[in-house]
Amino acid sequence: MSTNKNHVTINNSQTICITPGVSTVVDVMIALEINKKVAIAIDNQIVRQSRWPKTTLNGGENLSIFAAIAGG
Repeated sequence: MSTNKNHVTINNSQTICITPGVSTVVDVMIALEINKKVAIAIDNQIVRQSRWPKTTLNGGENLSIFAAIAGG
């Protein structure tokens, strides 16, 4: 988990700057230019897509972003 309260960690590797208490999951998606179907967990808790616009980040969280992969 990131210790910097102005950043969140993405998939335990990349960090991005946020505005604590203001930035939402949607803001992170826009910043990362992710426009495909994904699932997101914040600190190992899945967040429903309908809640993304209202889920604010306080900084220091770890976001896990999962994309579906087709295969056989």
